[in-house]
Amino acid sequence: MNLTEPIVAAFVRGDSAEAMRLLRDSNAHTPQSIADRERLLRFATLLEATRVARGRGDHARTVALAREGVDLALRLEPPERARLMQVLPGLLIEWSRDIREDFDLRTRHALLDRAYAWAMSCRDDRAAAIAAGELAADRAFTGRTEEATIWLDRSRWLADAAGLGETSRARLATALLASSRLDFAGAVRIVESLLPKGGTVGPHLLPPRVMRAIWTAQLRPELLPSLIADLESLLAAAPWPPLSRAYVTMSIARLHLRSGRPERAIPLLDPREAGALRPMLLVHRSAAHLARGDFHAAELDATEAADTPDSWPRIRTEMGALAAVARLRLQDAKGAAERFRDAVAQAEIHDSPIGLTVISSADLGRLAELAYGSEVPPIVRTVREAALPDPAGPPRTHRITEKESRLLHTLLEHPDLRVQELAAHLEVSPNTIKTQLGSLYRKAGVSSRAQLLRAARTRLEL
Repeated sequence: MNLTEPIVAAFVRGDSAEAMRLLRDSNAHTPQSIADRERLLRFATLLEATRVARGRGDHARTVALAREGVDLALRLEPPERARLMQVLPGLLIEWSRDIREDFDLRTRHALLDRAYAWAMSCRDDRAAAIAAGELAADRAFTGRTEEATIWLDRSRWLADAAGLGETSRARLATALLASSRLDFAGAVRIVESLLPKGGTVGPHLLPPRVMRAIWTAQLRPELLPSLIADLESLLAAAPWPPLSRAYVTMSIARLHLRSGRPERAIPLLDPREAGALRPMLLVHRSAAHLARGDFHAAELDATEAADTPDSWPRIRTEMGALAAVARLRLQDAKGAAERFRDAVAQAEIHDSPIGLTVISSADLGRLAELAYGSEVPPIVRTVREAALPDPAGPPRTHRITEKESRLLHTLLEHPDLRVQELAAHLEVSPNTIKTQLGSLYRKAGVSSRAQLLRAARTRLEL
């Protein structure tokens, strides 16, 4: 069966319903063409069913259908695969996204590698660019910056050849690479271009939304209360798949750590819920133990993260830095220097200084002196000169006054009262209410009443 242009176009657009209609109306006379049509109908039917299940939030069925589709594609005999090659890469790419949400990152990457190779074999620059962009983002997320850069260059070149703009995943990879070099402002600008101005956020937009919060916290720690509140609202907004939910939960814990509240972070860091993100969770838990003064537990979690087979380069850098601080607190200067040198080596190999920002600038300076004396490596100097806020340092907020506290409690009890009504209730002038609200917004790092109330319920000191 020769694939007609409309059928291929329907598959490329992801319009499985239109593909099914065209296939049912197509004429197939030979046994071979009839068999090919039936296979494509099966693919289109599975694709449509997968999307319906995904839209309903039925994660288990979504993954089961995606795996069925992948299995069907991979079991094709070479002649069959060659005849259907124009549609197969796109199918593998879409289903790989669903399989990722089942904590199966290894299978996802194998499918993307296959999709890229198949797309290149049939000169489908569009599908190849998308697959390369997906691989670039995944590699950048794990700290494999050199591999990420290679895949990103391929994605851009192929997108240009196909007459496309840069794919969204390629842009996400660009943002991740910028953050790895401590350019958080640049990273935030890029991810903001990926996010809609309004509306709901689906699983594909969840990582940029969360990353924007993490990187904003690096730049403006005074916004931590509102950033935590926003992520908590996001987490409650939908029945997210397991991997997405684990990632958001872990990110909330990370922000609590940055705000100097490890006691709020630890309950969110359950290794049983982490799946493929377990190494990342262990690093966060190690940082929480360190902040609470439990140095042995901090070292144990950091060591376990490093020993996990799927640990990533950035995780290994963070693990080494945290273990070095734990050794430092336990009065083992030699062990601290050794672990710190390992962490720096990982950061240098992958040209990714961000992993060293997991510890405070004071600890970084002390460890650098212990490990290197006056010959501090350039990558360590880069982190120290960046003058980033310490990860466990308190946010730049201030305790609110008694009058502001009274206003805030009134707002919590009566959130819909207008300024004039608040003034009458508290027996002050409307201008006083406006002044106190402005002060509360500034101290909480928010810009609206709704954000202020979320922040108050999260951590604002009363």
